[in-house]
Amino acid sequence: MKDYLVLVNAESPLPSNYSPEPLKLVDAWQGIFLEKQTAEALSALLAKVDPDHLIQITSGFRSIREQVELYQTSMEENGLAYTNAYVAKPYCSEHHTGLAVDLSIKSGAVGEIAPDFQDHPVVEAFLKEMANFGFIMRYLPDEKTEITGISHEPWHFRYVGLPHSQRITEGGLVLEEYLEKAVIQ
Repeated sequence: MKDYLVLVNAESPLPSNYSPEPLKLVDAWQGIFLEKQTAEALSALLAKVDPDHLIQITSGFRSIREQVELYQTSMEENGLAYTNAYVAKPYCSEHHTGLAVDLSIKSGAVGEIAPDFQDHPVVEAFLKEMANFGFIMRYLPDEKTEITGISHEPWHFRYVGLPHSQRITEGGLVLEEYLEKAVIQ
């Protein structure tokens, strides 16, 4: 069984020989892939909350090379402080696993690093149901930034599976806290 609770961050980078589980194409036009179960859960969630197809996937699986390019481009365009706040270094991005997805609203700004995904009724519906489909908002508001190392990203979601998603969301936790509590208990 896939380890949907794998922790990937600056303190827990992926090994250089890491290979993601089988990926599934979720957006042929943009060439976006997700891990198979993640893709199926996201499809079911979107079918429930977004019948008008207002939500679009802006990012899924990223290779190490793509993360290197994204990080370098952000450094050039946004500077060090912004890049370190919002862009994971290569081998430290959950996108390498295929378990992370960035979303936007079709009528909003679709930036590669910070897409528009807030203040819309379909977003409210998504947030209300996401945990029931195995997803968490990975980077919570600023009081959790010190724990995750990444600033609040209301567009970035992580598949962790059930019942973990419900426990994490109900507890107002980030993945690091949940995994620490699981080890302690």
